[in-house]
Amino acid sequence: MRSVTALLFAVLTTLALVDDAAACDCFTPEPTVAEGRARLATVVHGRVVAARTDARTHVHQIDLLVLAAWKGATAGQTITLPVDGSSCGYFLAPGDEALIYAPAGRELQQCMGDDTARVRTGAGIAADAAALGPPDSSIAAPATTTGPAADVVAEGKVTQSARFGRRIFQLRVTKATRGATRRETLNLSTVDGPCAITAPPLGSRVEVRALRVRRELVVSGCFDSLGVKLIGRAAPRRRP
Repeated sequence: MRSVTALLFAVLTTLALVDDAAACDCFTPEPTVAEGRARLATVVHGRVVAARTDARTHVHQIDLLVLAAWKGATAGQTITLPVDGSSCGYFLAPGDEALIYAPAGRELQQCMGDDTARVRTGAGIAADAAALGPPDSSIAAPATTTGPAADVVAEGKVTQSARFGRRIFQLRVTKATRGATRRETLNLSTVDGPCAITAPPLGSRVEVRALRVRRELVVSGCFDSLGVKLIGRAAPRRRP
């Protein structure tokens, strides 16, 4: 039964966390590195330090601490970028690192003709940075960054522990301080890049401080306000 439950969790999690942009039905390809640099207003590598949805316009926005800039910004600045939240947009959460080619005054989105954005995370950052050449300005990435207050603060037992897309574990809540209820099951996701958190061991007891970004609860290792703290080890399995 446990293996069936784990398999079901994996399938549902994978379906839930398919990259929004991958589902976009459009015929406008993402620009190449050269095209993006030539025709898009801003080309930067940075760390997302905040994410929110504008209450009036319902547009999702991110604040990006610029670590390296090739165009349209200076390293050390924090810039705000609108991000389309549909299947043709992108999911970016506080703690994510990304290399972004952004159009002027438009959302980060596919299917926008010459304003189609290009976004790279993970190994794609280094590949694009090498193709772009030395940036005009750069700073070292800070080990920690002041971040947003957690929407959910809770303790509980890890009931599933594996990474599928962004999602890394499930937590059965035993003590809820903020944004959760006792006995609730939470699905926790991590960020992409150096701030990523490894899934805690199955059966361990942890405290989580998570941020709600759109439909995901996200934890990050680079903010003092967000993260996962181990408070109890998993009990060893008894031999039959």
